[in-house]
Amino acid sequence: MATEKHRAVRQLFSVVERVETGPVRFGKDWPGVFVRGDNAAGYLGAIRAVQCGASPALLEGLASLLRSAIMKPVVGGGVGDGKR
Repeated sequence: MATEKHRAVRQLFSVVERVETGPVRFGKDWPGVFVRGDNAAGYLGAIRAVQCGASPALLEGLASLLRSAIMKPVVGGGVGDGKR
């Protein structure tokens, strides 16, 4: 088994409301994906199941989550509003 590296958890105090699993954007930075711990456990289980031979279709939810943070490029550089 490969050695797992864990990043330190960043404590952000400026969040006013609970952040749910999904795309998150801070200011004008590129969006990313936040995954709550309870959801991370489910995604990890799906990844491990696929590694053991289960159908890759188990990863469609994770793929959809990752796609949700991809923004369309705009003419002249930068990113759009994420609308498809």
